Amino acid sequence: MPYRKNSDETNLGEQGEVVVRTWLKQLGYFIVPTSLIFTGGAPMLEGLLKKYVLPDVLAAKVHPRWVEIKTKTRATFNQKRQRWETGVPLRHWNDYNAVQKHSGIEGSLCFLHLREQRIYLGCLSEIGKDRATWEGKPYPEPEVFFDLNRFDWYEIPNNIHSLLPKPIAIKSFQSWENKNQPNTRQTKF
Repeated sequence: MPYRKNSDETNLGEQGEVVVRTWLKQLGYFIVPTSLIFTGGAPMLEGLLKKYVLPDVLAAKVHPRWVEIKTKTRATFNQKRQRWETGVPLRHWNDYNAVQKHSGIEGSLCFLHLREQRIYLGCLSEIGKDRATWEGKPYPEPEVFFDLNRFDWYEIPNNIHSLLPKPIAIKSFQSWENKNQPNTRQTKF
């Protein structure tokens, strides 16, 4: 069996992927769970000179779309930009956009936020419009952050609540984060 990093974050992410894959199937999608393909590392879209990390799922109903799934305890409120945000490492963001470009299949980011018990879903082209990057502490590599108002959100269906993982304890909390999160667009997927 290939090496898989065993940590609280990895376990949380894998459990979150199960929740979102179940949700997508309940909505009538057929999926290819690329994150379950073991190649000795992350599954890749490979060319002669370059390769890119594939998003976690290829979901198809009428039209296919790549869906990268991230599980987070909560969103954070960015005081400087005065908005609720969620994010990913910049190198992953770049790979997801490259996969979309080279495959011709639209890409999406999907965040399962456990504290809000919501699924946030956004097309790369939409959520990237006013993204912000950060390099430095507390992150080990450059990150890209997205405005939650750019995402469609969905309540987690009652019949899959039992699949929700337990959140990881919050390491830091700022007083300004007591604000209510926005009620962004809730739509049909």
